[in-house]
Amino acid sequence: MSIDFHPTKVDLLRSCDSNDESRLWDVCGGDFNLILKGGSRQVRFQPHLGHFLASSTKNIVNIFDVETNSIQKKVTKGHVKDVRSICWDMSGIYLASVSTDMVY
Repeated sequence: MSIDFHPTKVDLLRSCDSNDESRLWDVCGGDFNLILKGGSRQVRFQPHLGHFLASSTKNIVNIFDVETNSIQKKVTKGHVKDVRSICWDMSGIYLASVSTDMVY
């Protein structure tokens, strides 16, 4: 459903699928290392540093700590309908999400 390269570890990328799983892939080896629940629509690494990964599933946006692979924040307020897209600002401080009912 979505894919994004890590901004500093260029041999790593994260993908997500319709089963609500996101996988961390080693581009050189072609293997996936880690599966996380909570990403069926979009995955986006925080720009420049890649400390955080944002993902969306249904009307929820999850923010994962990349080092610990744990959810740091689960945003459940705001969207009634499914989140269609997420995007970090260039500083990596702010995250926007959009659905057919609103931008948050």
